[in-house]
Amino acid sequence: MMNQTYNLAYNVLDMQTLYETYLAFYECAPISFAIVKDELENYLHKIKNKVLKQITYNLYCKNKNKFLISKAALKIHHNYYGGLGYHTLTMLKMAESLLKIYPFLNNDLLFAGTILHDMEKIKELDLEQKNYTPKGLLLGHLVISACEVEKEAQLLGFQDKEEVLLLKHMLISHHGLLEHGAAKRPQIGEALLLWYLDNIDCKLTSLQEFLQKTTTQTFTEPIPVLERKGFYKSLDLDQNNDDE
Repeated sequence: MMNQTYNLAYNVLDMQTLYETYLAFYECAPISFAIVKDELENYLHKIKNKVLKQITYNLYCKNKNKFLISKAALKIHHNYYGGLGYHTLTMLKMAESLLKIYPFLNNDLLFAGTILHDMEKIKELDLEQKNYTPKGLLLGHLVISACEVEKEAQLLGFQDKEEVLLLKHMLISHHGLLEHGAAKRPQIGEALLLWYLDNIDCKLTSLQEFLQKTTTQTFTEPIPVLERKGFYKSLDLDQNNDDE
């Protein structure tokens, strides 16, 4: 039913109108669904490797309506409509910058892994019930993602390609540590960077949200993703420079 609702809304309204409609009633990402869609698809088109491109493109097309509108989480980070796509786009932008500094990493693999890393949260989370689905509780989005890649690879005849193995490894390892839900620790450079990018965006976005609710020269409330520490909100140092 939820998928039908998303698809019906998407078919009737364009992404910009849909964003404006959601924004009137709910907390949403700071940039519109339409902008996220266009920019994210630009990264998708940058993937040159045939195997990675076809798998990523097919899974994106199958899921994009719900993916672009969904929250990234129930509580912790990007827990607003459009948060899932916005979080993914932010990571792609960081990835693109770091690939220029570390050219030994493979652009196509990192872009594909980043686009797909959280996509199956649409099956893990039940936003209507504000809870996890049975599949989310029993498998989790990392395992679901790897299964979906394997299924798509089988359909395309790519099941024995090394790219498929590497992509699945990135998806099941992107939480980094076993105690944080990873099925394996990262063992290729692209998987290591994907973990760090996810971690950076999760933690800095949470910090930003807490700072916005905090008075200057005081500490935030304990932040769950930052070991429940409070962070200090300083004076606006740029403003101090202007005053001089």
